[in-house]
Amino acid sequence: MVFALCLAIIFIFELAVGIAAIAFKADLENAINRSLQTSIQRRSNADMMAWDPLQRRLKCCGVLGAKDWYTTNNATIPVSCCRPDHIDYSIGDCKNAAAFYIDRYFADGCVGKLRERVEDNAKILIGVGIGICFLQLFGIFLACWLASAIKREKE
Repeated sequence: MVFALCLAIIFIFELAVGIAAIAFKADLENAINRSLQTSIQRRSNADMMAWDPLQRRLKCCGVLGAKDWYTTNNATIPVSCCRPDHIDYSIGDCKNAAAFYIDRYFADGCVGKLRERVEDNAKILIGVGIGICFLQLFGIFLACWLASAIKREKE
């Protein structure tokens, strides 16, 4: 019975986190925005190790766009923002890159691309969540059934 109780507590906690994520969706998005902006301002090696693959994979640049990178101390757009056909591998930068050559960089910000990715996969995420929910409920049911079977066996 203790096992069933533990499973039920975990289930209730997961349910509460899911409801909170839905209820505070805008706050969550703002927190992600602030966190990404902060990492652009820092522009440390660790931050760039996260930004470079993200920008290449999602074909995006900065939080809201390439101009985000001009607010840093370095004030340059990283090569990971550069469209593949404009990369000059000999210098590790965009060919003839300047702020006004915006067509050489990915135009969309990464927050928008991340939002699109989550929205595109929302049905899958919800389906997986519901599936896990039913598995946990089934586990709680089996734990209660097993506890009652053991109790009957002892009597």
